[in-house]
Amino acid sequence: MPSEFFRTSTTWVVDFRCEGRPRRWFKVFGPGVDVRERMAAELRHLYGDRAD
Repeated sequence: MPSEFFRTSTTWVVDFRCEGRPRRWFKVFGPGVDVRERMAAELRHLYGDRAD
């Protein structure tokens, strides 16, 4: 099962700013994930309106 995830996953580079400073995350997602929505929700959860 783990090898199947790596074959079907995609690595995303997420650039954002937190309190005016640039940040970069590398995240891996499987197929069928709405990455933009998931990352927007995670940034809101972690940083509120300090991230853009």
